[in-house]
Amino acid sequence: MGLFGKKNENYISSKETKRISKENRRITGEIEKKRNRKNIPESEYITTMKNPDNVVEFDNVHTYFFTDIGTVKAVDGVSFEVPQGKTVGIVGESGCGKSTLAKMLVGSLPVSSGKMELSGVDYAALKGKERRAFRRKIQMVFQDPLSSFSPRMKIGTYLAEPRRNYDKVSKQQAFAEAEQLLEKVGLPRDFLVRYPHELSGGQLQRVAIARALVGNPALLLADEPTGALDQASGKEVLRLFHRLHEMGNTIVMITHDLSVAQNAGRIVEIVDGRLQSLS
Repeated sequence: MGLFGKKNENYISSKETKRISKENRRITGEIEKKRNRKNIPESEYITTMKNPDNVVEFDNVHTYFFTDIGTVKAVDGVSFEVPQGKTVGIVGESGCGKSTLAKMLVGSLPVSSGKMELSGVDYAALKGKERRAFRRKIQMVFQDPLSSFSPRMKIGTYLAEPRRNYDKVSKQQAFAEAEQLLEKVGLPRDFLVRYPHELSGGQLQRVAIARALVGNPALLLADEPTGALDQASGKEVLRLFHRLHEMGNTIVMITHDLSVAQNAGRIVEIVDGRLQSLS
């Protein structure tokens, strides 16, 4: 059969494309209608945690992206728990949806369905000022520290401004707390007057961790925190996370590298809702 007479298995007809687009628009419309409601009853976001010792509970969470040729299931039915004071590692290969999950956790991507609860509140359902205030409870450390800082702002400004702007503390108190945060992550106080480009990658990642600790968040989320660092700097950052864990901080560590997860503690795997030890 000629080239144009043979049916291509990967070909989607115009009729099928229109059908998929119509269905995606319908689903998207339903999600947006629910998300954009102005008055949400408390019963929809004040919930009861399965375990009161948990900080975060994911219950069958989905995030879909709709295109004209189909639906991309970036996160498809994820469920897990993060107990208070524990470190939970999320490990997977590149492109499996780890970073999408992280963005859902900090609220920068919407949840298509399922519940995402922090301290008994389904914060995916919150809107406006309540949502912005609640976001402070979850702070994130990114993979590339340099790209998450403005080159025009000094380190001290990054660490002091959140307390001055949101909590209205004095400049003196804010900078005193900034000094304490630098000491907590193993950096000297004189780093307050330095600019981001004056620091090494490992030093700047420590500053990023200090910035995430401003306001004492309920959950610290680290998305590939050693991915842009050399081996020695990466080990120092992982040791810092281990010390924070020992201090009682609750941490979610997202990585593609099992050795990074192993640094955080004993490796286990969840299979059919049960924990199985891998080490």
